[in-house]
Amino acid sequence: MRPIVREQSLWGMEFMLSLLGFAALTLAILFVGLMALVYAGSHIAGRMAEWIFDLVVPARPSRIGADGMIGQRATVAASFAPLPEGGSVGTVRVSGETWNARCEADSIVPNGAALRVAAVDELLLLVERV
Repeated sequence: MRPIVREQSLWGMEFMLSLLGFAALTLAILFVGLMALVYAGSHIAGRMAEWIFDLVVPARPSRIGADGMIGQRATVAASFAPLPEGGSVGTVRVSGETWNARCEADSIVPNGAALRVAAVDELLLLVERV
């Protein structure tokens, strides 16, 4: 009796390798697609959060220039001296800047006193006591 020898077919091996390659390619494509969906979803979620924030929190108009100074705290840098026609003039510091100022009070305002900017007249601040 002769032993039965099966011939191994390369066709079966090639078929299995092609299935394995197809499965790996399919998984890679699914992974890339999933990453694209995660990225798109996070982008959309971020945009929605911005949109909701803009709806909930109203934008405040920026106050710059003379309008932005009104209501700010001023500190006397040089004592105010009374004027003959009424009021007093001196120098104040507002937000780190030095300005000439006029106060309606006839009395002397000492250095370091706290004032509030009531109005702006060109380059002169009109201040009042706090």
